[in-house]
Amino acid sequence: MEKLQLFRGDTILIKGKKRKDTICIALVDDTCDEAKIRMNKVVRSNLRVRLGDVVSVHQCADVKYGKQHCEMESHEEKLHKLVLQSKINETKDHKKREASEIEKTRF
Repeated sequence: MEKLQLFRGDTILIKGKKRKDTICIALVDDTCDEAKIRMNKVVRSNLRVRLGDVVSVHQCADVKYGKQHCEMESHEEKLHKLVLQSKINETKDHKKREASEIEKTRF
């Protein structure tokens, strides 16, 4: 991002195949190689590209109001929520089993 003089929150234009392009907001990802970018499935679909395809990134200074805004969660957030929900469900099941065992011992 430094070579392109892009910073977190900058508006960028990504161009893909067949004259398709889309506007995005630049975010920093330290795990991604310098010559690569990371984009979600919606952006890839809009650009008509697949994983590994070549795209071009341009700084986009003057952007009018957008027609659509789509905010996506990262994989880490989704994974964290799934793990947390799994632990909650396990705890609920465990407490239900304990309650049923206590009910059995009362009679």
